[in-house]
Amino acid sequence: MTERPLPNRRKGWNQRARFVGHTLYIRTGEYEDGTLGEVFLDISKQGTLLRGLLNAFAISVSIGLQHGAPLSAYYRAFRGMKFPPDGLVTAGLPDDPERVLDCSSIPDLLVRELAAAYMPAVLPEQPATVPCSNCGAPAEFGCRCPQCAEMT
Repeated sequence: MTERPLPNRRKGWNQRARFVGHTLYIRTGEYEDGTLGEVFLDISKQGTLLRGLLNAFAISVSIGLQHGAPLSAYYRAFRGMKFPPDGLVTAGLPDDPERVLDCSSIPDLLVRELAAAYMPAVLPEQPATVPCSNCGAPAEFGCRCPQCAEMT
């Protein structure tokens, strides 16, 4: 596929999220039609391996988007991916500054926020509660199971 170049001056949004001692900044760049074309990730821990890996991950996602990879593919691949840092996210989440989100990893947080902003009509409706895949107890979709703390 050929690259679809972004305009030199573009719109997008900035978001700050705080969780488990980290502050994460998500920045996006959009095409003229409002579709997502690039992602930048910065984390408060200067010079860390995590910061370098997040930068590489964001560049990879951006290159894919600019070459025609759909955001839904990233959502399916990274939604629910579990590794630290993970946990409750607060501060600066769109729509509701008081909102608290439980993420299972930084890629999980990123694709959930990008999907909410750029593909809300495409996301399937999810039931309010689902059975936990680990223990079967009822749990809220996208949150930790109250019985075993597994992500649903």
